[in-house]
Amino acid sequence: KSLLVMFYGPHTEISNTEAAYYQEYDLLSIYDPETEEFSPLGGLSETSVFLNGKAHYFLDTRFQVVGEQVKAVISSEDLLYTFEAINGEVSVHQIPFDEFVLNDGYSLGDQGLDEQEEIREISGTIRSFLQVDDKQIFMYSSGLPLSTRQAIAGNGKDEEAWVKLRKALPNKYLITQDDKAISEIIPFPEKIGYLAAVDAGGNIWASQNVDALDQEPEVITLYKLRIIEN
Repeated sequence: KSLLVMFYGPHTEISNTEAAYYQEYDLLSIYDPETEEFSPLGGLSETSVFLNGKAHYFLDTRFQVVGEQVKAVISSEDLLYTFEAINGEVSVHQIPFDEFVLNDGYSLGDQGLDEQEEIREISGTIRSFLQVDDKQIFMYSSGLPLSTRQAIAGNGKDEEAWVKLRKALPNKYLITQDDKAISEIIPFPEKIGYLAAVDAGGNIWASQNVDALDQEPEVITLYKLRIIEN
């Protein structure tokens, strides 16, 4: 029997400005084509920062299917979820990033919507997450604490400030196996913008970072990468 795993969002009508929304939040859903029914695969870990009684916006799940397992992350948190699609068991481990700034969230209710205009820390972001055989590769940015952000760009939010901040937010990569780091944490080459997919041969396909070019190219370059063990 074939099942489809997807990011469907929470099965609730509660607003994300309320604490109960995060109690009911589903990272992923299972869709059964035979019955045309959705069922939640799993919710947030009790250790998740998103259960701290604050409002969090724009939660984004990235996942990979490995046989009967589903591995998933939320791009703004440093946790790796492993779901057993058949029996529903789940395990959660912290990803061993060097640094990863977590957003403490906003006040509940309408007040939190207004707080989004404030100068705050810049959250860490998992930009790409791929499963390669029995290994995971993460492309991420660590983010910046508020004090560091202000030291670099003051309270500026214009393009000039963001040019300075982006230079302090390099994309890095980490490879893990059995929930342990097996690579050094190294800044990604600036010419690579995004890790897009893994093919059946274990090749990693990456897209070009056009923002690093002086002018927009006529064609986009794709890069084929592989994990090489020392």
